[in-house]
Amino acid sequence: MTRGCGCIVQRAAAHNRLTHVNLLPLGRDPNGSRSNVPPADVRRFTRKTSLKRPFTHAAIRVYRLLLIARDISFAQLAFIDTRLKHSEPDCRMQASPRNLSPVDRAEDISAKAAANLPLQSSGRDLSRRQREIIWTAFRNHEALRAWPEAVLDALVEAGYLRTYADGELIYLANDPCTDVHIILSGMLEWGWPSAQGIRAVETFIPPGELANLIAVMTDQRSIHNQRARGLTRLFHIPADALNAALERDPTLTASLLRLLATRARHLHDCLGNLGLMSFRARLAGHLLALGKRYGHTDNDGVTLGIRLSQEDLAALLMASRQHVNKELRWFIDRQLVRIRYGRITLVDTAELESIVRQPPAHSIEPFEPHRPA
Repeated sequence: MTRGCGCIVQRAAAHNRLTHVNLLPLGRDPNGSRSNVPPADVRRFTRKTSLKRPFTHAAIRVYRLLLIARDISFAQLAFIDTRLKHSEPDCRMQASPRNLSPVDRAEDISAKAAANLPLQSSGRDLSRRQREIIWTAFRNHEALRAWPEAVLDALVEAGYLRTYADGELIYLANDPCTDVHIILSGMLEWGWPSAQGIRAVETFIPPGELANLIAVMTDQRSIHNQRARGLTRLFHIPADALNAALERDPTLTASLLRLLATRARHLHDCLGNLGLMSFRARLAGHLLALGKRYGHTDNDGVTLGIRLSQEDLAALLMASRQHVNKELRWFIDRQLVRIRYGRITLVDTAELESIVRQPPAHSIEPFEPHRPA
């Protein structure tokens, strides 16, 4: 009985230490300057605790929930994750089937990343099973599927994993940007700055995509303001490691050129639509594009897997919120689109495609940028 009580007291004391861990985010000291040393109480807990592994992991999960409720960054917990890795066999993970749709592949990558990857880690500390998730995300684009495993393993060895909280600013436009990002979960919002407070968004980037190739291969400065949407895991590949891989095997450069050419073609199509379509057709086209990238087919139609406000749509279309609201109401009244609890469903995609093909009946609407309240 005494032994049992002592165990209970010991566990309670350890849980008390865990719930009072210093909440200063990893990478900053009390003065706000950058530091690579984790908070002292986190180090002390991971070093001295004598709890059995299952209870320790359960306590960490409870602490994560507390952080979620308080909307605190998760970065410092990565240190605990790396100190308490499971000692399970290093087995191969089943790759994502290539016959899945882009939406399903992105969800598959995101689910595996959330279930198997720590919140923060250096690439060299990741197991083979964890590395294969990153390889799958890198090879998600058809142009990059032939990259050899040895090359990808060297890139992972040189890089690091980091998780960003919802809304966290990752780069400002023109900030030094020396890493290519592999999006593993969450989303990246790419936008442009404005001294007048105007918000303009180029795109939202889902899991299974590479970001910042142009920035890294030109002047190594970010083109956009880059912000996390949802809890976002990114794997950072340093530019030096990527350049070294390209120098060792110049044939890899051709695959990057195909990827960049595909994106440039899409950008030219968007610019053509911006100049030649009516605003209603542009909105219908954006909704169809979002449905293709993030949509799921259900009994109601195609429902977007991401929540977009009217402010988000206004920023994507570079228009006023009032203009977007008016046109959305037109779609809703004709049962082409349905909006419930922030989720957009495309009820009649055939009619939306017909609107996109229609020539503008009047002159093109003037540019009306959205100004946040």
